[in-house]
Amino acid sequence: MLVNHVFEDGFVYKADVLDLTKEDLFAKFFRGVHRITALSLEIGYPTLVSLPQHFARAMEKLYALSLATEYEFEESKKLKDILANPGAFVAASAPAAGGGGGGAKPAEVQKEAEPEPEEEPMAVGGLFGDD
Repeated sequence: MLVNHVFEDGFVYKADVLDLTKEDLFAKFFRGVHRITALSLEIGYPTLVSLPQHFARAMEKLYALSLATEYEFEESKKLKDILANPGAFVAASAPAAGGGGGGAKPAEVQKEAEPEPEEEPMAVGGLFGDD
């Protein structure tokens, strides 16, 4: 028997809708999980799939509180040290990034990072008053 069309609830579909691979099924499943996560985050209702996001947001708030005040906890100490003395961390990570032990010095790293020139705004035909 060769199936050409599928009839379901008054709708007729071509038979190729039945040709789903394992990857297609996983993609559809995880798309649903992402939607559930987004919905639960938006309404503020914790679910099993949204708990990691809730914890990450809570840590962001704790880091912000720690940076704005004198309050410190173990995880925020390194962040405060980086912000207080960024040159020390650039010097420490430069040899590892160089690969051969002859890494760049902090002054050389700062010289290489030059800001890119800004692009000129495009005219959009007077739509926003730019005649």
